[in-house]
Amino acid sequence: MAGNIRVGATHVLCRDGIDEEVVGTITVSRAGDPQFWPSPGSSLYLAKLATDPRCAGNGYGSLLLDWSVDQAARLGLRDVRLDAWKTSPGLHRYYRMHGWRYIGTVHAPARDSGALFCRPARLLDLRHRLAEPVSPTGGMPSANDVHLVSDDAMEPRGGITPQVSA
Repeated sequence: MAGNIRVGATHVLCRDGIDEEVVGTITVSRAGDPQFWPSPGSSLYLAKLATDPRCAGNGYGSLLLDWSVDQAARLGLRDVRLDAWKTSPGLHRYYRMHGWRYIGTVHAPARDSGALFCRPARLLDLRHRLAEPVSPTGGMPSANDVHLVSDDAMEPRGGITPQVSA
């Protein structure tokens, strides 16, 4: 993971006002896992998406997914691709609910992952996200309360808050 952070591929979603609390992370790359994506396309590939379970229901996972779709469009790419655990139908439903198309399943030896999903890249307005969910501390998070950080210095970057440009 340190290598992904060094090259700017791993991004952390932080919530302001709570000691820069980390609420999610995502790793994006121009190269997909060759066992699942043997012919690289004009795509951005997702890996290692995770959110703090204490923040379930705040929309941070879908915000990170949408951020990746927006970033792919800003990079001039055609789509975003990910692979998920084959044995997690609930996760598959989650991706479909958020606009991801199921492509198929690859059965690679000794791999739990292999359910493949894709979503077209497009510019998104992420400024008004998180308007309704309640945070675990009782406050109402807004798009201004979260920002994306990456790199060794953990400098703000990405497109999560309106004042941060890609």
